Amino acid sequence: RQVQRLRLLERGQLGTGATHKSAGLIVQMSSCPSKVRMARCTLRDIGALSARADLGFHKVGTLRVAASERRIRELEAEVLLCKQAGVECEYPVSGPAMAEMAPYLNGETPGLLAASIPSDGWIDPTLLAQGYLQAARELSEVVVHSRCGVTAVLGHVSEGVTGLVTSDETVVACDAVVDACGMWAGLLPVRDSAGEVLRPPSYLPMAPVRSHYWITQHDIQSFPNSMPNVIVPDARFYTRPEAGGAMVIGMQEEQSLSQDVMSLPEDGVAAHEAAAASGPEAELLLAESCNEIGRFLADGQLDNLALKHYVAGWTTYTPDGKYVIGEQYPGLVVASGCNGLSLIHISEPTRLLSISYAVFCLKKKKKTHIVRLLESSIHIIIRITNRHTA
Repeated sequence: RQVQRLRLLERGQLGTGATHKSAGLIVQMSSCPSKVRMARCTLRDIGALSARADLGFHKVGTLRVAASERRIRELEAEVLLCKQAGVECEYPVSGPAMAEMAPYLNGETPGLLAASIPSDGWIDPTLLAQGYLQAARELSEVVVHSRCGVTAVLGHVSEGVTGLVTSDETVVACDAVVDACGMWAGLLPVRDSAGEVLRPPSYLPMAPVRSHYWITQHDIQSFPNSMPNVIVPDARFYTRPEAGGAMVIGMQEEQSLSQDVMSLPEDGVAAHEAAAASGPEAELLLAESCNEIGRFLADGQLDNLALKHYVAGWTTYTPDGKYVIGEQYPGLVVASGCNGLSLIHISEPTRLLSISYAVFCLKKKKKTHIVRLLESSIHIIIRITNRHTA
């Protein structure tokens, strides 16, 4: 809150990249304690932001379903972790109770158990991003620069970050930069005013992996607006209700497509569009998933399922499933590696890209401050030490 001036530099239009493609689930259950805490903090943020403007958060809860010994053990460990973190959690939820909450589920599937988190939900990701931006503008001076790429961070060997250079060669003075560039995070070189490279681009341990989901036909009886998010790791799929009585269903491929970020278009919208499967490929992916998904659906649901819309994009994954957040150079912090949880807690370079995607820049101040930045629900605590005069 003590940040006096903040600039958001976005190579495209705000919210048109990975944010726009997100399915919008807000889920607190995880095997990682830090992710549980971050998800809880995100929900608190949504509550605070909603007091300013209605963000349309749908508090429908989440059912996490397990149907194998391995997944049941994982589920029980995650339930314990949630309870230790203060998250309200009901376990076990029986098959018939699941079917009552989500009518499309087959409550008689053998060995089915689930946990219910009633405070979870889903939200339009673009509205959430706008909510964060509006709150930031109320707390400090915020300037958004759309269609403004960044080619380098400026630094000094003894002073750290001193500014950055935009794609039109404009120099912006600042003493802290947050690199939240998604797939392109880490690819900004740090150089001095003479052009000497102080830190080359960092090839972070991440890779863009295809994520996609479908939106079904409207069927309010099978997909009531009040039904919870449903996550079924055994069959690699999740669902959430969609406004008007439809359902979003996301499927994870057995061998997910990954890509070299340098082979993708530099334009963020075009890059994510490149993730979409062709018509025949999408049909094949669905066919491969139907047998696994079908055993969890009530009789007739699979035959009657009509998938009207298809959405695909790139999600950045790390080898251990944890985020890449930290200081790469004094005053330069990177925040990426959402691992499919971009809204809950928030991808993956291999070579240098000439223009980064979105960058925060904090203007110079006279004193040392603790700054709390929010970017797609990531909470970063950065100590900014001034080395200049205003």
